[in-house]
Amino acid sequence: MEYSNSGTLFDLIKTNKNLPIPMIRVIMRQILQGLSYIHSKGLIHRDIKGGNILLHNPIGSGRVILKIADFGVAKTKTGNGVNIQVTVIGTEPYMAPEFILGDGQEKVNADAKVDIWSLGILLYKILTHEFPFKINSLVDQHQFMANAVLIRPWTIADNILWDLLQKMLQFDRNKRISAADALNHQFFTGKQAEREITIEQNQLSQIAYTALTNGDSTVTQFDTKPTFVLPLTIVNKIPNLYIGMLNKKINKFKKKYKIEKHQMKNQSREKKKKEENQTKKYQNRRKEMKNKERKILKKMKELKKKNQIIKQRNNQEKRLKKNKGRKEKKMKFQQNKKKKNQKEKQKNLRE
Repeated sequence: MEYSNSGTLFDLIKTNKNLPIPMIRVIMRQILQGLSYIHSKGLIHRDIKGGNILLHNPIGSGRVILKIADFGVAKTKTGNGVNIQVTVIGTEPYMAPEFILGDGQEKVNADAKVDIWSLGILLYKILTHEFPFKINSLVDQHQFMANAVLIRPWTIADNILWDLLQKMLQFDRNKRISAADALNHQFFTGKQAEREITIEQNQLSQIAYTALTNGDSTVTQFDTKPTFVLPLTIVNKIPNLYIGMLNKKINKFKKKYKIEKHQMKNQSREKKKKEENQTKKYQNRRKEMKNKERKILKKMKELKKKNQIIKQRNNQEKRLKKNKGRKEKKMKFQQNKKKKNQKEKQKNLRE
């Protein structure tokens, strides 16, 4: 898979406790579109979670595209894919009931709807920042599956959204909605969804359409649809988030470095009082500490470099936008000049 430059959906969820519903709508639409395609090709992912959904911003596009990653545990369906033997694998909190209630069997009967359950759990987590069950142990999760009761949290006020979530988290896989049917749900096709389409989404989709007609292979037919477009301006916290995370790591290493240095000084004072045999141990320890120092400093440099790369990318995008604006102004000026010249010629001809 090609490089993705804007982190993961997990990063976004972790730092934004209240994502707006229109943004959630676009995120879910893109993921479901991806799952629908995967399932149509006879694949089951089996490990859908926030960390496996990558965010990518094609430079200069103003759009953010979600990509499903980590197909290391994906399963190819056989036959009609309705009832096949699937190895129980994935991330436990996101596993479907057919996996959890398999009574320890290595393989169970399952289909592509295990991915829909996992995505439903991910949607629940986006909305509430918790799982619909306690995650102290697999026993708690097993009990939740056995009871087959999904309680509506007070934080989910949107009835249409709750209806979609219930259909995705159906304990009976035969009643669970498919990716293709989910895309036709009222949450994506209703009047509210249409009203929430912004001017920016329309503009970005029009730019994508122009690029597609000009033969840009990086643009897909979905990028030309306003309902599919996730503007970068909405997700602009991600670069700042990365810078913040990198700064936190740098500060963490600095603190660790100071503590270890202080400990080293204390140990040196104590060891000077001890016998000559212990001085050798101190020298060895000192060498180890210096090696640790070098490693910490090296990591700090790497983190600073990453920080600089992110800043450079942001500056590059700003420059591209400025240049684009200047070109558009120049073109408008030239067009107006041509029109004036044509009018003057027409006047002269009439005279």
